[in-house]
Amino acid sequence: VLTLVKAKHPATDKAGFSSEAYKTGLRAYIASLATAGENGDQLIQKASEMMDGLKESVGDSGQAQLVAIYLSLARDLEEQMKLISSPAAKTAMSKGFETFLKRVRGQSNEFNILNWVAETFRGMAEAFDTGKGELSAETIQYYAEASSTYDTILQKAGTPGWLPQPQYKLQIQLQVAAINRRIGKYQEAVNSLEAILKDNKMVLGVQLEAAKTYQEWAGDSRANPKMYELALGGAREDEKSGEKLIWGWIKLSKMTANKEQFADAFHESRLNIARSYLEYAQRSQGADQQERLDRAKRAIEFTAKLYPEMGGEKWKPQYDQTLRQIQSKLGEKQVGLAEFIAADAGG
Repeated sequence: VLTLVKAKHPATDKAGFSSEAYKTGLRAYIASLATAGENGDQLIQKASEMMDGLKESVGDSGQAQLVAIYLSLARDLEEQMKLISSPAAKTAMSKGFETFLKRVRGQSNEFNILNWVAETFRGMAEAFDTGKGELSAETIQYYAEASSTYDTILQKAGTPGWLPQPQYKLQIQLQVAAINRRIGKYQEAVNSLEAILKDNKMVLGVQLEAAKTYQEWAGDSRANPKMYELALGGAREDEKSGEKLIWGWIKLSKMTANKEQFADAFHESRLNIARSYLEYAQRSQGADQQERLDRAKRAIEFTAKLYPEMGGEKWKPQYDQTLRQIQSKLGEKQVGLAEFIAADAGG
């Protein structure tokens, strides 16, 4: 098929045919890098040819399409790595990808390529990231590679016309903040999010990331547990208005309530109000602990009474699991949401 595409055979004239063929070829060559051995350089050359062909196939007017194609490739590679159970095999695959990505990064000045490199490194880091305990060396390394590449993009973003669309800058800034949060650079993450919110505090994705960052920061054993109050109630005062630039979970839940397009953000906020109080309670004692457990439980009860569907399949099990943890800490029967459903049914 690629031979026909390169020869511009009439059979390949169908819209999207060429780009799909190059995308498939690129995916195959990259996937082969893990076991390339001495053929690594040859495969990298073939993959580079696929990238050139892909760029030509979409043309100058297809830059947004090209970005989407590369992002889908990054997600494919991440899923491919997550399916590998053997640590040795996963490391071997990542080394093949790493060599190729570093070479591409050093040779390219295009947004879609650099963004793909960053996204792929981030996906590789997440494939090694178990979400528990200390981060592995590979996780830290690939998050660092992703962050470094995102920084390069942000440095170039000021060049007129370099970004295919202006909103990509905000997306990159969010990714950098999320990486800093994950590797424990909470101060850097919050500072960068604050800088964005000074220009526009209504950016929902940034507000969610900021609240999440404060909550995880508070959960760090080295941090003052009072940080949970910032995750809940907001932080960083605006010098002009006197209002908090970072809203926190409580205001986020109010700002997104009863707005269908923000349903996920609402339930994420309501759930994390309960989780923040629960986590805060676990680092408290005596009356303070009791009060925070009560607040955690009331947060879920309030949501259950006003929104009995509890966000459906995505959110309801998470509410139920969190409530069971709260009930356990309170010394109550761990029945989850059934406690409130039964109470409502009874009158």
